Amino acid sequence: MELFVEVNETLNGKISVKVPYRANSKFYGAAMKAGARWDKEGKCYIFDKRSEPIARKLLMDVYGMDGTFCELINIKITAKRRIVSLISLELLTREIVKTNGQNKDARLGDGVDLLSGNYDKAVIDNKLRIVVEKGTELIMYDMPKTVLNGDSSNWKIELYDGLPNPIDIEKLIAELKHIKNRESQIIMLLSDTIKQQ
Repeated sequence: MELFVEVNETLNGKISVKVPYRANSKFYGAAMKAGARWDKEGKCYIFDKRSEPIARKLLMDVYGMDGTFCELINIKITAKRRIVSLISLELLTREIVKTNGQNKDARLGDGVDLLSGNYDKAVIDNKLRIVVEKGTELIMYDMPKTVLNGDSSNWKIELYDGLPNPIDIEKLIAELKHIKNRESQIIMLLSDTIKQQ
């Protein structure tokens, strides 16, 4: 699912603001406080044109984009700690992990891939929860670049370019020396054991 927001001017001096339905509830309260009304037919929020800066700020706060051009990037997020959440876990209103009920497995949201680690559902205090283990690494595709400026208590957020980590040659040479040394030790032990038999 691509994250999008859209702001258009209407004919009667108003602006219409469309946001992803899934995450609509996070925007709803703030939009209503700012004087917007919900247009059921157009499936959008209607703001007074003079409130456009407020509407765009709300969009930026909730979605990380305000309806103007926004560069999209891929990010890697790493869980800073074990995360326990209700039925859905989100970042910038995008579902990261979700489950649709007791008998359904936990699964990744659209545009999210697992690099390493673990996530699952669990029943805690008789309530269904999503659990993401500390250190779990996920890729989120097509996120607004502004997410890199954000702060998250749960996630370390970094740009993901899709390239593997650079190889540390010195570390590999040291590991190879260790393996060769251990191989020599094992050969000597086997040789001594065979001689004693």
